[in-house]
Amino acid sequence: MEKDSLFEEGKSRIVEGDFVKSKEQAVVSRFLAEMNGIKIGDTLNFMDEDGGKSSVVIVGLFLTGSEREQTDKISTANRMENQIYVDTDFIRNTTGEDYRKLAVYVREPERLEETEKKIQELFEERASVGTLDTVYRQMKFSLSQTKRIARLVCYLTVFTAVFITGLLLCMWMRGRKTEIAVFISLGIPRAEILLQMALETAVIYSAGCLWAAGLSAWVMNIPAVKAIGILDEGAKATGIGLQFSVCRLLLVWSVGSAISAALTGMASIPCFRKKIKEILSEMEG
Repeated sequence: MEKDSLFEEGKSRIVEGDFVKSKEQAVVSRFLAEMNGIKIGDTLNFMDEDGGKSSVVIVGLFLTGSEREQTDKISTANRMENQIYVDTDFIRNTTGEDYRKLAVYVREPERLEETEKKIQELFEERASVGTLDTVYRQMKFSLSQTKRIARLVCYLTVFTAVFITGLLLCMWMRGRKTEIAVFISLGIPRAEILLQMALETAVIYSAGCLWAAGLSAWVMNIPAVKAIGILDEGAKATGIGLQFSVCRLLLVWSVGSAISAALTGMASIPCFRKKIKEILSEMEG
């Protein structure tokens, strides 16, 4: 009972005595013992439907810690203080049935219902099959919440990065208003000026992207980091393999360059919408 029961899960605990070790022993609630004047070493007698008598010796008292939190709607047979733990051999001898309990732990808990149906079809009426996936559901709910929070943080990070980069580009284009006015006065097409600005932004972003990629590849190959196993443990926990990929690098560079070029175009709109005279007058002012 200490390996597969409420005691193993930590919901119940022995407060006096020991666990059941043989079919002549039993463990009862301390509440039940105090209400009936029972103590360790006393004998409990049971009578079956045919009038046969059996007896067990009390070897331990247990508590769950939530006995007083039960409501009056709980039936007497299901109340925590009325539960008596005995050996399965005692139940088999008392009822005359070959009672066996088998606990199976599956590797894929998300397929538990399908597994239950297949096992029930296999045993038919010879066994009763049930599932207990409370812990799995709790962990799944916690992981799903963590996943949602991580996704929200990712979206907020991307939005903040795009917003701040756009503001910096606006300030950068505003500071180059004089240069733009000179280019326009020299007769250079505005489309060519815009392409030049976008190219400069792409070059700066490419340099930063390559620097970050090189730093990441270097960190992954540091002997000290490999020896500690931090990255490997994180990869096992998240299920994401940490491996430097040129294809992923090109994907990040393409998306980032496109976003940077778009932000450059948006930041250049106030400068290119004005007429040459207005730009030159602002330059002189």
